[in-house]
Amino acid sequence: STSIFVLEYKTKTDAAKARNVLFCVFIRFYIVYHNLISSALSLSSVLTLCNHNAAALKMKSDHCAQGWKFFSGKCYYFSTDEETWNASRNACVDKGGDLVIVTSPMEQDFLKRSKPGSGSEFYWIGLTDAVVEGEWHWLDGTKLSQTPRYWAGNEPDDWKGDQNAHPEGEDCAVMELSSDSYLLLDAFCNEESKKHKHVCEAKAGM
Repeated sequence: STSIFVLEYKTKTDAAKARNVLFCVFIRFYIVYHNLISSALSLSSVLTLCNHNAAALKMKSDHCAQGWKFFSGKCYYFSTDEETWNASRNACVDKGGDLVIVTSPMEQDFLKRSKPGSGSEFYWIGLTDAVVEGEWHWLDGTKLSQTPRYWAGNEPDDWKGDQNAHPEGEDCAVMELSSDSYLLLDAFCNEESKKHKHVCEAKAGM
């Protein structure tokens, strides 16, 4: 009878150990399963975000014609050829826009970041004092704010050329763009020897 009792005790003990082992295996499986589910949900969220961003980028690029850059509801075109101010404006109008009107520091930063190539370059913009000397207005009629002041040092100076060769003076503005600066200078509007590149601006969805 003692042998039977010992055998029964051993059997119950082994069964208890087996249950403990099975329980531990179940717990480990549950933890692994839970981690896999959490990872899958996290990856799914990341994938959804990536798809959303890709769709947003595609929607933005679709709003602008090829070769134009999108920013804040508008499209911008940086020319590679150099023209006079009037010829540059005509080129922008032919493309469905006009020379750029810069209205905010954010737009200035966008122009600096988006300028093709490296180094500093000059671009015609939609700013002139051709109507009244010294009164600078954007092409939409808005008067240029002097605060903050973006004119380069000693600009605008309305230089009339050597020996007063250009009595009309410098009535059109160029912006000097580089990765870390945005400055305005006045220049001759239609001097063939003083051509510059230009930036066009148009509403998105053109």
